[in-house]
Amino acid sequence: MAMAGARYGVCTLLASAILVFAIEWIFRGDLSGTIAFFAQPFKPGWTTIILFALILIGLDALLGRIYQGLLVVAPLTLTLAFVGHQKSLYLGDPLYPTDFLYARHWCANVR
Repeated sequence: MAMAGARYGVCTLLASAILVFAIEWIFRGDLSGTIAFFAQPFKPGWTTIILFALILIGLDALLGRIYQGLLVVAPLTLTLAFVGHQKSLYLGDPLYPTDFLYARHWCANVR
């Protein structure tokens, strides 16, 4: 039983590392910048991986099945990374929480 728990923990940590790497790659649009982000110890990349792993484990516990939290978190965060990258390309500033309040106005400016 302990081996299964350890395997689940390692797989969740690996899945969160892949997810955070994909989010950074999509948002930055540059593979070398993403690798440099994870290579520098004073950047929050590894802390973000651990935070995502804890969120995934918590969602798995709430949903009652393993890896179901990944099905909830991954599409949402990857979509937000894509939208944030597109906004930074067109308007020059990152995606802020208040942008969701003004989404209609923002879409009109992009067109």
